[in-house]
Amino acid sequence: MDQVLILILDVVCIGFAELIAIVNIDIVAFDAKLFFIIIITRNIVIIVDAFLAEASWDFAERRGFFIVGAVAAHVERDFIFVAAEFLGHFFRIFFFVIVAARFGCSDDIFVSIIVLIFRDGGLRSLGPDFGFCRLNLRVFGVEAMGAFRTGRRSFVQIVEFHFAARTYLLGTKFRISHDCCLSSLLIAGALARNARSCQSAFPQILILRDPDMMWTSHPVDQIAGTVRASGDKSCSHRALIFGGLATGVSEVSGLLEGEDVLNTGRVMAALGAKLERTGEGCWKIEGVGAAGLSQPGIDLDFGNSGTGVRLMMGVLAGHKVRAHLVGDTSLSGRPMARVIDPLEQMGARFEHSGDKTLPLIEHGSGALEALEYTPPHASAQVKSCILLASLRASGITVVHEARRTRDHTEKMLRGFGVDIKTKSDGAGSSVYLKGGQTLVARNTRVPGDPSSVAFLAATAMISRQGGALIEGVMSNDTRDGFFRAAALMGASVGAEDIGEAAGERLIDMSFESAVLRGCAVPTDLVASMIDEFPVLAVLAAFAKGDTIVSGAAELRVKESDRIKAVVAMLRVNGVEVDEHPDGFTVQGCDGEVPGGGVVATHHDHRIAMSALVMGSAAQKPVSIDDAAMIATSYPGFRADMLALGADIRETKP
Repeated sequence: MDQVLILILDVVCIGFAELIAIVNIDIVAFDAKLFFIIIITRNIVIIVDAFLAEASWDFAERRGFFIVGAVAAHVERDFIFVAAEFLGHFFRIFFFVIVAARFGCSDDIFVSIIVLIFRDGGLRSLGPDFGFCRLNLRVFGVEAMGAFRTGRRSFVQIVEFHFAARTYLLGTKFRISHDCCLSSLLIAGALARNARSCQSAFPQILILRDPDMMWTSHPVDQIAGTVRASGDKSCSHRALIFGGLATGVSEVSGLLEGEDVLNTGRVMAALGAKLERTGEGCWKIEGVGAAGLSQPGIDLDFGNSGTGVRLMMGVLAGHKVRAHLVGDTSLSGRPMARVIDPLEQMGARFEHSGDKTLPLIEHGSGALEALEYTPPHASAQVKSCILLASLRASGITVVHEARRTRDHTEKMLRGFGVDIKTKSDGAGSSVYLKGGQTLVARNTRVPGDPSSVAFLAATAMISRQGGALIEGVMSNDTRDGFFRAAALMGASVGAEDIGEAAGERLIDMSFESAVLRGCAVPTDLVASMIDEFPVLAVLAAFAKGDTIVSGAAELRVKESDRIKAVVAMLRVNGVEVDEHPDGFTVQGCDGEVPGGGVVATHHDHRIAMSALVMGSAAQKPVSIDDAAMIATSYPGFRADMLALGADIRETKP
């Protein structure tokens, strides 16, 4: 009976916190009064639990993080939060002392250490994810506390405030973890700044990652197996954006549930779309339709996603909203002038630092003008950004490309009912879109990602023996440059048609162990394999002779300077390589790559995965210093590699 009462009290306490979020209360406006109410209520439950359980103390240490401070809208309000959480923290000590006195404990049963760290920006900079994508939190504390233990059971009553790896219910940035004696319950929403109504809810997808976890890839004798390709990242972004803009309800299957894509979904939810996860990779999206986007009440955080932010900058340009766009350290260093400049010509306004990078504020316009534009760099993101802005512009917008880039935007817009025309011109093309069109909901099956398949393919190609079959891969001539280049190097690449998805041809692909030879990668393949050069460099390391990459200066402004990162990856593993302004030259090892290095990933998922592919066939294991960012684009990478016979182990530094 006492356990039932304990559970009821726990649920009441948790429900009270959840109610605060559901009724959309802004904790700042209450000057932290509700914070104290929750602190007191929670600790009363702890005491009652202890009395009902007739607990006796048996000291056990539990370590966790207690975040001090919160995302604040104004600097002058930060002090209120810090003071409130400090006082709440000491309330906890006080109540634990009462419980300790009740049971006559004289030993040191509770240790509490508050640690304050202020870096650049001070309190105003509070808010990035702690321990996941970003490590620039300004204020935090560390606790070690005792646990109750009884003859029947042990239990811990601790509430911790975390920065979440995901946005949880109601679009908030915090979660409360409440571990009780009979259950472990997760509540989202309480004590978060500007908790939004359920209309901006985004489903919880929790991917736990240890920021200090290294992975090491050990050489294996054989690669063999069959794997289904993960959903294409480019198409997944567009499926969420287009579904969120459309009139009606769209259903998406095969969505890549990596961090980059989920960040885009979170942004669409904050702008008024309704998203519901109905199963693994399956989503239902109710779009905003003709009403357009709503004014967001939170910062639009794109994490590490350049695709997400650049496409959404185009979308926002055509709506009368004011949005604050932010990202992680890597994304904040990437150039946004390439999309800001044409959008300003169309009528959007931006507030930004002089270098035109994130964070920035975008002011959309309800009166965009059509534009005829030739991007100075071949970029599908720039082209797509302008096309999405042109949906709400007056007149016909034309984007000219000297070299064709991936055309998923054009194909998927047609699927959502948009009249868009493309005219080929040799190696280039021109795209025409008339403004004033509204997207119509449709069901979308996301095809397999050829960029992710490239890692599995390369693993099979450099293996000592064996091969791999990858099912459900998208075949698109603006994305197949890696496979063409690998074939030039002597790789065996097989393909069989199996159907269509999202307007794209679907194929099953097969790859075998091969004797590779170096080559000069044709420059006309660069645009169609811009994301695959790190793993192509791995093939080059195992090939006989030199492999020359040129015309790929765009690699300098990816998630990292990928030319420098590739060169460093190869050199630390005993491979000779020369760096050029627009590429590199690899002196192949004829199948005998020394390995044994620890690769600095520079928070770049493709460098990380490429290094692990190398380790599968090198003479010595290859390690990476950080595996966390792989989840941004390919959360199933390690599982798929293990299914093919690779040996990738988690290790601590």
